[in-house]
Amino acid sequence: MLTRRHLRIKVLQALYAYLQSDNHQIDIAEKQLVSSIEHIYDLAINQISFLLNLWKFAAERLEEGKLKFRPSEEDLNPNTRFIDNAFLKKLNSNNSLMKQIERLKISWTDYEEVTRRIYKSLRSSNAYREYLEKSPNSFREDKNFVLQIFNDFIVNDLGLQAIFEEKNLFWTNDIREETIVLKKEILSSENSEQLADREILSRIFRQEGKENEEIEVTSFEQSIYQANDYSIAVWIANRMMNDVKENWNEFSPLPPLLKTSDDSEDNDMEFLLSLFRKTILHFDEYNEYITEKIINWDLERIAVMDAILLKMAITEIIEFSYIPIKVTMNEYIELAKIYSTPKSSQFINGMLDKIVGSLKNKNLIKKAGRGLFE
Repeated sequence: MLTRRHLRIKVLQALYAYLQSDNHQIDIAEKQLVSSIEHIYDLAINQISFLLNLWKFAAERLEEGKLKFRPSEEDLNPNTRFIDNAFLKKLNSNNSLMKQIERLKISWTDYEEVTRRIYKSLRSSNAYREYLEKSPNSFREDKNFVLQIFNDFIVNDLGLQAIFEEKNLFWTNDIREETIVLKKEILSSENSEQLADREILSRIFRQEGKENEEIEVTSFEQSIYQANDYSIAVWIANRMMNDVKENWNEFSPLPPLLKTSDDSEDNDMEFLLSLFRKTILHFDEYNEYITEKIINWDLERIAVMDAILLKMAITEIIEFSYIPIKVTMNEYIELAKIYSTPKSSQFINGMLDKIVGSLKNKNLIKKAGRGLFE
């Protein structure tokens, strides 16, 4: 389900945390990397669970209306199109999804005020009124409406994000604690390069704060980039729901988070861990390929994030024979646009172009199969 770009982003986050941390045990870092991906999946399940909670809340309100002392005509004969939504019924009856919700012991009982507020906002929207007025609704219309309210009313709600943060769904405990310590160290430093890393940290981990203050973990989705863990979880939830077709039933499986295969080229976990471990193992060695292409510039002057991106790219180019060079270059140029400084993408582009030429001359690039395509 996750794309290779998502996996590269997770490796990038893990490498940055690993290199800035005092704990350099690769096996522990790998476990934290895998755990962080599992947490994203759990967050996506929570997001879908709240959608179903909102739907059930709406049904309860209709029943309450009928029990009023003096019910109106609308109370007695409410429009039940939302309650009868065929797409939501399929989601709610799916065994695989229900098992995931049960595994996580998800309950929204203590958060009724947030549910009520979002429901009120939904009911007053034009999208909701227009949906109720349509008759009859096809499965596609039901599905499209649910996806619309999920993306417009649920995942962007700051109060709900605060609940997810309260549930500690953005972080594994170890990563959360280590990153807070790391950020405190950087902010207390007078080193200009470390202070520059403050912005990088905010981009990677979705944090906010003022200079010379501790950065507290926040759930508010106001970072300057989109490819963070919360957004990836939203992507996963949308992908899960997009896979629901009219012939989907209670026994239909949820799509797997990572693609598995006996073929290493199609095994996402193998790609994830190999890219992480091999980049670390060759990190110092690859300085040579970078320094020989820098003109009138010291290696130390390269931003930490740019150095990580370059070495991840070199690792892919040398170690992953099935990935075309052009694909690798394009991916890391795009990641530089998201995570590094404004001119980093141009720098990464120029450096990789020179490094690839040098690696070819040294006969260090061995591509095969799909990797031969340019």
